[in-house]
Amino acid sequence: MAHQQRLTAILWDFDGTLADTRERNLRVTRRVVAHVTGRAPDGFPGLRSLAAYDAATVRAGNWRELYGQMLGLTEEETDRAGAAWSLFQRRERTVSTLYEGVAAALRALGAWSHGIVSQNARGEILRTVRAAGIADRFQVVVGYEEVSARRQKPEPDGILACLARLADHGTGCILYVGDHESDMECARRADVALKERGLAITVKAVAALWGRHADDAAWRVRPDYRAHHALDIVNIAGQWGTRPSND
Repeated sequence: MAHQQRLTAILWDFDGTLADTRERNLRVTRRVVAHVTGRAPDGFPGLRSLAAYDAATVRAGNWRELYGQMLGLTEEETDRAGAAWSLFQRRERTVSTLYEGVAAALRALGAWSHGIVSQNARGEILRTVRAAGIADRFQVVVGYEEVSARRQKPEPDGILACLARLADHGTGCILYVGDHESDMECARRADVALKERGLAITVKAVAALWGRHADDAAWRVRPDYRAHHALDIVNIAGQWGTRPSND
């Protein structure tokens, strides 16, 4: 199915979309919570196992909800946890790996501009993509530090910041690929915000169902597209035609 608009850029979530970061993030979160609260991590049910942590992150809309609603930290403790995240990420040695097909998909999608919009630390994202040899595929990387703590996903600020730094995003369609319902909502809100600004840019939400979230049936915010493998993004992009020439 061909579209009148042209696809001009593809933006990606990081955790659970490009890379499997669950084990690493659990280790970091346990250390952050112990540092902030002075309590043993095993005292928090959501931190006792990878399965428990995974379930908590699925239920949480963003990292603040994870700390506040899922783990029971106060607002002040949550603020301190956010500030400590980058430090403990740098100290953690667990390696996150790309999901199968991600590198191949990025090679096949090389004609388009790419960005990352994530609630992980920008430094950790860059370390992972550099180690995987795909850093050159991304023109812009927006981590949680570059978005106000009160404006994290599903607010659209991360996507808007990324697009503002993509010099050639122009007009047309943007795909945002993510594994969480909050990513779908973020794409929706970004689409509304751009139209309110009078910009001829459409943001479409793509559900990345190849990682921990293999089922989006319970999502209230429905994706525009569903991808069960990273290479499915190549077919989705192809529906929008080739990338416009800069000539």
